[in-house]
Amino acid sequence: MSVFDKTFRNLAAKLINTTFGTSAVIRREVSTFVLATGSVSKTATDYAVKISPPAPVSERRAGGEVGAIQLGDASFMLAASTAPIVPNPVTDKLVWRGYVYQVVLVLPFVSGDQDAAYEVVIRK
Repeated sequence: MSVFDKTFRNLAAKLINTTFGTSAVIRREVSTFVLATGSVSKTATDYAVKISPPAPVSERRAGGEVGAIQLGDASFMLAASTAPIVPNPVTDKLVWRGYVYQVVLVLPFVSGDQDAAYEVVIRK
């Protein structure tokens, strides 16, 4: 752990979880092949999180990251030190205010040796 990790991980957690955060759920959906029946079983697990309110991505950012970010996408911040999981674009969705969004991209903000926060890009 570097000198900056403790400071910035705590700062991210304080700002997102207690000052500016809003409640949401990250839903992880995992598919499992059931050999006995030859079918696929889906299981969803919900993780309660505090996030910064999602905000639209700028037109300038759309098309960046090898085209992963599109106009109309939004992003939010998630404190790494208190996140129950690291969001995954393949398996995760965000449930916020009754809407379900697909996680598209996760960008870590590294404070030294560890992640301080994640910017998570979502799409409706």
